Amino acid sequence: MEDHFQNPLRDIVLQKMYSGEWAGTMCLTEPGAGSDVGALKTTAKRNADGTFSIVGTKSFISGGDQDLSPNIIHPVLARIEGDPKGTKGISIFMVPKIRFNEKGELGEPNDIFCSGIESKMGIHGSATCTINFGDNGKCIGYLMGGERQGMPIMFHMMNEERQAVGMIGASLAGAAYLHALDYCKQRIQGQNVIAMALKVENAPAVPIIDHPDIRRMLIKMKSISEGLRALCLLCYFCMDNMFSAMFSKQLDPNANKEELDKQKEYWEGMIEILTPVVKAYATDMGMVVCDLAVQSYGGYGYCREYPVEQMMRDQKINSLYEGTNGIQALDLLGRKIGMKKGANFTNLLNYTKDAIDEAEKIDTLKPEAAIVKDALTACGITAKEFSKMIAVTPFVPLIGACDYLNCLGDALVGWLHLRIATEATKKFFDPSTSEQDKSFYRGKIEGAKFFINRITGLVIPKLENLKKDEQSAMNIPLESFAGA
Repeated sequence: MEDHFQNPLRDIVLQKMYSGEWAGTMCLTEPGAGSDVGALKTTAKRNADGTFSIVGTKSFISGGDQDLSPNIIHPVLARIEGDPKGTKGISIFMVPKIRFNEKGELGEPNDIFCSGIESKMGIHGSATCTINFGDNGKCIGYLMGGERQGMPIMFHMMNEERQAVGMIGASLAGAAYLHALDYCKQRIQGQNVIAMALKVENAPAVPIIDHPDIRRMLIKMKSISEGLRALCLLCYFCMDNMFSAMFSKQLDPNANKEELDKQKEYWEGMIEILTPVVKAYATDMGMVVCDLAVQSYGGYGYCREYPVEQMMRDQKINSLYEGTNGIQALDLLGRKIGMKKGANFTNLLNYTKDAIDEAEKIDTLKPEAAIVKDALTACGITAKEFSKMIAVTPFVPLIGACDYLNCLGDALVGWLHLRIATEATKKFFDPSTSEQDKSFYRGKIEGAKFFINRITGLVIPKLENLKKDEQSAMNIPLESFAGA
């Protein structure tokens, strides 16, 4: 096994994929086992030479088949014959589209067939396929890692993928906002609201960015998209610190290894908490921005000749794949917040204190600092109360899980805006700052104030509502879901 794959062939695969010569996928989902990964039916049968014969079907595989690269490497989740049911019995295999030898030279096809291309709402530039493995009994796979270690190995990639999906959500939001801003500056329609109120005769038509409701939409898009970007960067900042601790321990013989282990554990815990929030919140709120962008165009936003319509369709998939946002919410509330007896979550909340303390010293930001502080405190209190409810009224926190995650996101992004506004305020009042730069910093300050007052400010009443013993979603009989 070691000689056959782990040594020369692994190095070939990594080199080819790092260089971009060969492409790759992640074959997890099956037609009958979407989020319930443990119900997969793909099998792996041992061969005498240490390889495995793979048989099964995977669906919704991004880049599952294409002619842009000479080979595609499929990591495939499958169950070795005889292994237990559920996720604990799953292994993961490297399955190439085209077989290759120990020199990296391509050989015969590996009995992998694209049986369908999904007709999607958006992301039409991605070949999303249903793939059949081993229809003719000739599909060969190579075990990755140890047997029955498929899920932990997959999650090494999946957690980072979830962070990347959050960044895609933030990126689409930013692009949609900029397109909407450009359109609203140029679109001439209607009179200035003051001129209308005063009934000024022959008042000229103005760009729609002069209208209060358009400004509301634009500053909401601006504040959300900038906040989402900061949230994603916070997660990557934590990753940088975690890897720094790991590599310092390995590379510096004089390093304090005990202290570096503590640092690694600290930042790793922060990532655990932030990952489901980044994935779900950034994509949910990214959809809000795309929706507002379409709205700001009026009827033209609904037409395909303008880009925001495509961005809205492309954005929707981000709340669905790599674990739906509902799963992210259950992961946050059911696992991540309680990890290490709540230490990771406590560390995250404590991490916010310095920025809040600094903002409280700035008169123009004191009200916003109080809102953010109270919202984060309420998130911590609600998490504790939900943990007590699980044993008594479990449906209450489960029904409220998605809304709780978004409340935590509203509070954290409010805190990030507070940090941004604190620095922007210093720069704005710096005598050396140019007028052009002052306009930039003023935008950051006003965007932060809008977000904190109009979004973070709603966190506490939302959380109070979530804690009510309101279970109509579970009480309604199945037959009562019938239409009017």
